Amino acid sequence: MDVAIWLYLWFIDKMTSIDEAGVGKVLGGKPIRHSDVESELGVSERTYNRWLSILRAHGYINTKRTPYGLQITVNKAHKAFGKRYAKNGMSDTPEVADHSDKNGGSNKTVHIDNSSKTSEQSSIDVPTFIELFSLINPSYAILFARPPQRKASERLLILHDIDWWRKFMPAYQHALEDRYCPRATTPVQMEEKLGAIEHYGRSKKADKLKSLNNVVI
Repeated sequence: MDVAIWLYLWFIDKMTSIDEAGVGKVLGGKPIRHSDVESELGVSERTYNRWLSILRAHGYINTKRTPYGLQITVNKAHKAFGKRYAKNGMSDTPEVADHSDKNGGSNKTVHIDNSSKTSEQSSIDVPTFIELFSLINPSYAILFARPPQRKASERLLILHDIDWWRKFMPAYQHALEDRYCPRATTPVQMEEKLGAIEHYGRSKKADKLKSLNNVVI
């Protein structure tokens, strides 16, 4: 799933009901557009569409096209709630209230606790994280004031803490000497290409880089 996890978690957060088959309905079936998630996730329309394709291809979601956007449902919603990605500091015990209607049907309304100490810490570490881009981007200073870059930084800091990134960036700076290494000089680009960079790091071309600073890139 890679960084598409953020869109997946957004869908889970916006689920309003889960049917007996375990399929969760996002925003009650309201058609969703890129603009609906842009303000919260700070991702481009290109990235949004790429994440959608990843989630569909791996069977995490279903989409139905309408004139006003896509209706989204989440597969195996109960299972997704059970895992809830606790290792990233998110709650793995969401509250699910079961309300039965008069006909014996079930209308399960989902309430999710988004509070996270890890998320709070990631916000604190954002300036330090952006400063690390000085190693690979001479114009890094302009990144501080750009909301999409700061939001991407927060998400990356949830994936890996600031100590990990302090080891990663010098190793990545060295890796960029190889023209085959995926290039990312901003947090937004790093979020989009991190999977490709990690794949590069596992290849034979990066055997020596794997041991640099004890971090695999």
